[in-house]
Amino acid sequence: PPARLAESPATGRTEKEQIKARTPDTGSQVKAARTVDEMQADSHIKWVRIEEGVFRMGSNEGDPDEGPVRLVRVGSFYLGQTEVTVGQYSSCVRSARCSPPYLAGNCREFNTNSKANSNMPVTCVNWNQVRTYCAWAGGRLPSEAEWEYAARSQGKPTKFPWGVQQANCDLAVIRDGGKGCGRKRPWPVCS
Repeated sequence: PPARLAESPATGRTEKEQIKARTPDTGSQVKAARTVDEMQADSHIKWVRIEEGVFRMGSNEGDPDEGPVRLVRVGSFYLGQTEVTVGQYSSCVRSARCSPPYLAGNCREFNTNSKANSNMPVTCVNWNQVRTYCAWAGGRLPSEAEWEYAARSQGKPTKFPWGVQQANCDLAVIRDGGKGCGRKRPWPVCS
């Protein structure tokens, strides 16, 4: 027999009804006017398809705005494989669609479009600049649910993408006291 969906004792609704009630309305599937291959060629972004699914979003252990944990359905979408690089963002600036990132202090050192920085993540850009870049690249910003779903390896119930082990410099580039795993600056994408 087919599997039955559990009913929530608190609401009296089935799991399927709970998921439908909490599914964010992102306009369903956002269709790009161009194909993924065309988008990759223009923006030099490697797009990765994230398949739809249901996951437990949020945390009861973090900041208050992270909870409560709830079931959320996410439709299929594409996400850039890495953070946007200085080189990629500079292409948008050269096209006159994007404004340059903030270039004072460390931002100047990290965002100058040079061979040394081209594969570094762009920093010191605001939300509006990021939205403009995404539109130029043929995409959009992911919703909070899409971002968490992708960051959790398509909704796996682990604290980190690699499992439950606490983050350290062998597993991720982290601040570790403010030094960024010893570099005192951003690391190239996919480091």
